[in-house]
Amino acid sequence: SKPRTQLGLYWGYQTRIAVSLNEVLHHMPNSIPRYDLVIATSEKGQSIQTNSFSLPPFHNLIVLFGGVDGLEANPGHDLDKYSLWLNVCPNQGSRTIRTEEAVLLAMAKLQPHIVSSS
Repeated sequence: SKPRTQLGLYWGYQTRIAVSLNEVLHHMPNSIPRYDLVIATSEKGQSIQTNSFSLPPFHNLIVLFGGVDGLEANPGHDLDKYSLWLNVCPNQGSRTIRTEEAVLLAMAKLQPHIVSSS
């Protein structure tokens, strides 16, 4: 943790296991700060490949990825849970993108926006 905590260097992203999306967004351990920017990825979301796209200022960001049917298929789905719905791969040419591909793709495309907004 020395590079991150003492030198301010970013070394990647963190993952954790949660029972449900509700737990992630509303019942976090005290050691984890609340997310003030919640991004949901979806082929139905706003394209990030426009000149006018930017992220709002934030302190703690979380990017959510759905399964084959997307986040929209989650029980109790509520659009208000998310700050933004983003399409990180417009015109993808296939019905779905595997999660391991979507994480790399989304983080690569979001990285310049994250740096300029955080």
